[in-house]
Order: sequence, then structure tokens, then C-alpha cells
Amino acid sequence: KKVRRRQRRRQQRRERETKKAMCDETLTTTGSPPHYVEAQIVRAEALELELLDHEDPSVVAANAVTQTLLYVMADRLGEARFLWRRTAAAVASAPELQAAWAVVASLWERNDVPNGLRLLAETEWSPAVVALASQTLDEVRRREADLLGLVYSAIPLADVAKALFLADDLAAALCAQRNWALDANR
Repeated sequence: KKVRRRQRRRQQRRERETKKAMCDETLTTTGSPPHYVEAQIVRAEALELELLDHEDPSVVAANAVTQTLLYVMADRLGEARFLWRRTAAAVASAPELQAAWAVVASLWERNDVPNGLRLLAETEWSPAVVALASQTLDEVRRREADLLGLVYSAIPLADVAKALFLADDLAAALCAQRNWALDANR
């Protein structure tokens, strides 16, 4: 009996270690934003320095919105927070920057990810950043779906739809695309 118990424990430990290694590998290979984001962040940071003495707050705010959304896309929320802290009050009062900051606040420490996704989807962004906001939404949603796939072996479709701020039919399509089994009883 002791030998069998020891063998079973060893097998369970090997299975846990294998599963953990697979999770770590998945996070490192799928967790990176599109390759061009880093270059855009560098450009936005350089522009921020150039605009330090600019007189028109709307120009500075437009760059801050772009920079904030790029930070969100790259999952660099700490840097988005520091950007918000160093932004002048006259600039921070811009409605679009307020909306971008609300996204960061919702995603910060994973407090309210569905609300962050909702804000990205429903905010009326200016034409200059509407494409970036859409890309950011897709990237945050992809990261969240990756985490759901790692954490849950079974999850109701309604919970997937709520977590990813998707309609049920779009959530079902995402589940099918990721080869997640749907349970009709849940």
C-alpha cells in the first residue's frame, strides 16, 4: 500500500509540475502585444518630452490619450498610472483622457476588467485614436481570454460573455475558435 501511495503521489506531483510548466510557457509565448507597440510607445514618450512647454493643452492631451492606450495595449498599466500622475490638471481634464484613464483604473489590479473592456468599446474616441482604441480592446480581450483558458476547465458561456464584454453569440464563436467545449447545461 505504501509503495502504491508513494507512486501515486509522485505521479500527481509530475502532473502538477507539467501543468505549471505548460501554463508558464503559454503566458510567455502569448502574452506579448503586437511588435510595433513598443516603437509607438517610444515615439509617444519622445513626443511627450517635446510637448512639455506646449501652450495648447488639447495637443498634449491627444498625445497623452495615445500614450495611455499604448500602455494599456502593452499591459504596462504602472507606466500609464505614472503618466496620469505627471499630467498637468489642465490637460487631465480633457474628456478623452479622462476616458482613457478610466480604462486604466478599471484594469488596474484586475479590479473590473469587464468595465475596462466596456469603456474601450463604448467610448466615442476621436478619429485620431479610434483605431488604436479598437486594437487595444482586441489585445486586452485576447489577454483576458488567454487567462480564462488557463484558469477554467469549464465555464458557463454567460460568464465568458460577461468577462470579455461580448454578446453571447460572439462569446460562443470565440469559444469555438479556441476549441473550448460548450456545456449546454451551464
